[in-house]
Amino acid sequence: MARRIKLQKDGALYHIMTRTAQQVHWLKDPAVKEMLADHLGQLTDVFYCSVLTHTFLGNHYHLLLRVDRPEFDLEDIKRRFELAESRKVNPRRFHDHMAEYLYNRYTDLSDFMYYFNRGTAVAYNKQAGTNGHLWGGRFKNVVVEEGDAELAVATYIEMNAVRAGIVDDPTEYPHSSVGELKQKLEAGKEPEAPQLSVLEHLPKEIQTRTYVDWMRYVALTLQDPDLKRASLPKQFTAQGWVVDMKALHEALETRAPANWSRPVYGSDAFTRKTLEAVGWLIPIHRREAPPPGASIAVA
Repeated sequence: MARRIKLQKDGALYHIMTRTAQQVHWLKDPAVKEMLADHLGQLTDVFYCSVLTHTFLGNHYHLLLRVDRPEFDLEDIKRRFELAESRKVNPRRFHDHMAEYLYNRYTDLSDFMYYFNRGTAVAYNKQAGTNGHLWGGRFKNVVVEEGDAELAVATYIEMNAVRAGIVDDPTEYPHSSVGELKQKLEAGKEPEAPQLSVLEHLPKEIQTRTYVDWMRYVALTLQDPDLKRASLPKQFTAQGWVVDMKALHEALETRAPANWSRPVYGSDAFTRKTLEAVGWLIPIHRREAPPPGASIAVA
């Protein structure tokens, strides 16, 4: 497998996956999945990271994660540190000389994933009355291009429970982003949609419902061979958001976001730019099918 890439820039996107040790289904209990979600929320309150989409299954999880590097803000760093310390039995006091170190930690993908996997392993062992390793190794990550590739990765993540045969409708799976959104909508709440760049052009009040409808539609086309072959309708259209279904399925099948041997997911130009940015002067010889982004338009 290729060495993993981390981009030291504002707004870097990553597709993350971690499996349990020996792929045992230790996460099958809903309470364990809820514990994972709680830890994720606590960490995103402290780190400059946001989870766009997630899915927790019995022996692994997927995240689409954005890591920001905003301008240095001493007061904000202090606030984040004190929030993290408030959850400890013996909290430490903040000192100004710690700020630069904390800023680098709070904007680092590896630190975020270390605390997530370590914290959930400790919580699992305490909850189960066991000890030992929960996760099978270091997390896997792929750098993701915004736009079409970002949508393809988010869709792949939300479809995991469908592909595993757990549900036919991804919105019925409660341990995923789209499942949580549907539950909140049914409870009369108006949750925010995942902050995908392709949704930013839509009116804010319809972004969440559009995202939920989108995932339902993709699941339908995945499970109905006739609909998939005919690609009817050929486009998913909602309030000026148009997606070519044929291009999306090609991206999911011929350029699967779960190909962990490739460190970057996106267009050839983005891949080349990313590799060069981290010193990988590697030419791209194999021509790949374009991501569905070439077929996404906003009227």
